[in-house]
Amino acid sequence: MAVASHGSALNRAATALTAAASLACLIYDPRAPAFDPKATVALAVAIGALGIGGRRLMQRNARASTALLAWVAFVGWAALSALWARAAGWIELGPWVAAAALGIALLGLDEGEARRCATDTAFVVGAVSSLAALGEFASGARGILVHGGQGNGNWLGLMLSMTIPLSFHRTKTAFRGDDRLAFALVVLVGVQLAAFLVCESRTAWVALAAATVLAVADRWRRPAIAVAMTTALACVLAVSVAHALGPARADGHESMATSVSDAWRGRRWIWGTSLEVAAQHVPMGTGLGGFGHAFLQAQGQRLASLTPQAAAHTFENATTAHDDWIQAAAESGIAGVGLLALCIGAALLATSKARWRSGTAAIVALAVCALGDSPLRQPAVVVLLGLVLGATPRGQALGRARVAMAAIAIGASAWLLALSTGRWVSDRWQTEARDAEPLQQSKLLERAVRLDSSSGTAWLALGLAELARGDCDRAVEALERSSERLANVGTHVALGNAWMTCDSPERAARAYEAAIHLHPGSFRARANLVEALRMLGKYDEAREQLRAAQSIYPGHPKLREMGDRLQRSATDAAQ
Repeated sequence: MAVASHGSALNRAATALTAAASLACLIYDPRAPAFDPKATVALAVAIGALGIGGRRLMQRNARASTALLAWVAFVGWAALSALWARAAGWIELGPWVAAAALGIALLGLDEGEARRCATDTAFVVGAVSSLAALGEFASGARGILVHGGQGNGNWLGLMLSMTIPLSFHRTKTAFRGDDRLAFALVVLVGVQLAAFLVCESRTAWVALAAATVLAVADRWRRPAIAVAMTTALACVLAVSVAHALGPARADGHESMATSVSDAWRGRRWIWGTSLEVAAQHVPMGTGLGGFGHAFLQAQGQRLASLTPQAAAHTFENATTAHDDWIQAAAESGIAGVGLLALCIGAALLATSKARWRSGTAAIVALAVCALGDSPLRQPAVVVLLGLVLGATPRGQALGRARVAMAAIAIGASAWLLALSTGRWVSDRWQTEARDAEPLQQSKLLERAVRLDSSSGTAWLALGLAELARGDCDRAVEALERSSERLANVGTHVALGNAWMTCDSPERAARAYEAAIHLHPGSFRARANLVEALRMLGKYDEAREQLRAAQSIYPGHPKLREMGDRLQRSATDAAQ
C-alpha cells in the first residue's frame, strides 16, 4: 500500500512538472520579445519545482549524471564571467539557471518518471507550437513569420528538432502500452513534422537529419555519433555550395539559391569575426553579455581594410555568434566551452549506453543546431535540455552537495526572476510607447528604464523620443547610457544627432567617428559627419566623407544638396 502511494505521488509530481514546464515553453506575449515571458515563467517554475520537490530530493540518496553536473558548472562559470563583462548578461543567464534547477528537481523522481516528464513535456510543447504554426501558415504567414509562439520560424525549427525525436519515443511507448490515444499521438507527431517543414529552418533540418541517422542505427557507439556529426556538416557544405552555384531567378527576385548563398556568406563572416573575438580574449572570454560590444569592435577592424561600399555590403548586425560553441568560447573562454562540450558529450554517452535513443537524438539535434545557430539563447530549447539532462541515466552520488545545489538554484532563480519580470514589463511599456503621443511616450519610456535600468534598448528608445521632442540634454544622457549597455552602431549615430541638436558639432563629430570605427560602411554616420565637419570648418575632411557617402549610396537625394552647401561654406571661408 505504501509503495502504491509512493508511486502515485511520483506520478502526480511528474504530471505537475510536465504541465508547468510546458507552460514555460509555450507562453507567448505579442507585446514583448518571445524570450521575456518564457524566461520569466521558466524561473518561476524552477523555484516551484525545487520548493515542492525539494523534500523528496533531500530524503533520497540522489544521484546525478555527469552531464547535468557539467551543465551546472557551465552555468556557474558563465555567471562568474558576467562580472568582468562590459555589460553583464544577467538576463541571458535566466533560462540557463532555470534549466539547471529543473534538472536538479528531476533528481527527486525515479529515472523512469523523470524520462517520462521530459518526453511528455517535449510532446506537449511540440504539438501545441506546431498547431499554432500551421494555423499561421494557413492564414498566409510564410518562412520566419511561422513561429508558433516561439518568436520566429528559425527558433521554432530549433525547438522542434528536439521535440520530434522525443515525441516519437512517447508515441512508441503509447503503442506498447495499448494506449487508446496512440493513434491521436501519431497524428500530432505528423503535425510537428508538417510545422517543421513550413518553418524553413535550414539548420534545424540538418540537425534532425543527423538525429535521424542515430535513431535508425542498431547500436549506439561513438563511431555512429561521429558519422552523424560528419554527415551533418557535409550536408551543410553540400547544400551551401549547390545553392551558391545555382542560377538567379529570371524575374529578378532573389532565388532560394541566392538566399542560401547569401546566408552562408553572412554566417561565415559572423563565425570568422566571432572566432577573432574568442582569440582576442583567451583564456577568460569577454564575459557573459560582453560579446556584442567585442563583436562590433572586431568587425570594425576587419571592415577597415575594405572600401566604404564593400564594408556596407559586408557588415552584419549580429547579436549572437550564430554558433553556440563559438559564442561560449568567446564569452566564457576555454573553461566555458570545455564545460559545455563535457555536458553534451557526457549526455550522448550516457543516453546511448542506456539505449535511450530519443534522448540521444535530441542531444545530437541540439549539438548540431548549436553549430549553425543559437539554440541555447532560446528559453524553450534550454528548458527541454534541462529536463533531458535531469532524466539522463545517473551515476554520481551527490551526498550533502544536493542540499547546497538546491539552495543555490532557488536563490539564483529568485533573484533572476525579479530581473526577468522587470525586463518583461519594461519591454511591454516600450511596445506601448510606440503608438503613444510624444509626451506620453516619454513617460512610458522613463518608467521602462526605471524598472529595468540595464536595458540598452529602453535607454535608446527614450533617447530617440527625447531627441524627437527637441530635448537634447536628456537625449544625450539616455543615449550615452544606451551605448554602455547595447552594442549598436545606430546609438552612436543618434548620439551624434543629439549633439548636433545641442549645437555641439565637435562632440557630434566624435560620435559619428565612433560609429564609423565600428561600421565603416555606415551611410548615415558618414553623411551626418559631413555636416558636423562643415560646421567645424574642416572642409577637406568633409569632402572626403562626402565622397565615401556617395560611394555607399550614389543616388541619395540629399547628397547633392549637402555638396552644394559644403562648397558654399568653403567658398565663403576662402573670401
